[in-house]
Amino acid sequence: MLRLFRKEGPKILVFFTTYRCNARCIMCSIWQKQRDFKELNFEQIEKIFSQKEFASYLEIINFTGGEPTLHPDFEKLLKLWVKKLSNLRRIDMPTNGIQTEIVKDRIMQALSILSSYPKVKFCVTVSVDGIDEIYDEIRGMENGFEKVKKTITELKDLMKLYSNFSLSLNAVITRLNYNKLWHIRKFANKEGLYLNYTLGAISEIGVESVIQKEKFSLIEKEKSEVTKFLINLKGKGEIEGNYADFLIHYLKYGRRKGRCNFLSGKALLLDANGKLYRCGNYKAFYMGDMTQESFSRIQKRFKLPKGYRKICEKCASNCYRDEK
Repeated sequence: MLRLFRKEGPKILVFFTTYRCNARCIMCSIWQKQRDFKELNFEQIEKIFSQKEFASYLEIINFTGGEPTLHPDFEKLLKLWVKKLSNLRRIDMPTNGIQTEIVKDRIMQALSILSSYPKVKFCVTVSVDGIDEIYDEIRGMENGFEKVKKTITELKDLMKLYSNFSLSLNAVITRLNYNKLWHIRKFANKEGLYLNYTLGAISEIGVESVIQKEKFSLIEKEKSEVTKFLINLKGKGEIEGNYADFLIHYLKYGRRKGRCNFLSGKALLLDANGKLYRCGNYKAFYMGDMTQESFSRIQKRFKLPKGYRKICEKCASNCYRDEK
């Protein structure tokens, strides 16, 4: 029988802190929600993280959005987490890196706060889904790639100063860049940064990519080319073998290989409106509203949805699959 939660509670939280975003990506529609959907205010967030049964077990928080550096209470959130999450060991933050000065300023704020917590790592990932005009087309802007290159240069200098800060790149594989992946690889190698690849997964919550799926989902011919690319990459030792197998298996057979930490009860997703999910992608795994009920009450009531295995089988997200 699948245990709903680990006895000691979930250790990973993906928190969509904001719907605000300055990009218009083809594989994300979260920016369309920024005018019509109300976000949690800081007082509400503070109340949620003051619940010991929720916060005390969390070790990793993914500070995401939208564009997290645009959150008006960015610094206050970092201070809240290091104060309330007694077992915190890592903060992960993806950023589009478009507004160099804002991104660098926010990261400097974070590193200043974390200077008193040297055991807490701050891991920033910059999205690079293409080079030059391909990047601009995917991100829906002009001269975007030149802006993100400047940001990467600025942030690389910070790694020399802060031992608990790491910087890496991520490329979402879509139908606009599937045949340009070596170009991104070459760029990453030149910058001396680790590059991760993720498939353009279908999500009904958070980024709600399901709305845009026709724009980015790969067709069979494109999947075949990406598969060849990953096999080549694995053969060169430029991608971790088990993760490469995970991606290749999904591309070949259209189904997931292995479970994720959400299904195992180790991870949760909190949306910017306070709704809590047992899955990072699907509404069927809705648990409850953290502004209305305590975590302990939500946890006791939750049951996995009927047919969840079929839902999970079609999911392409890596979802902290390798996190122990």
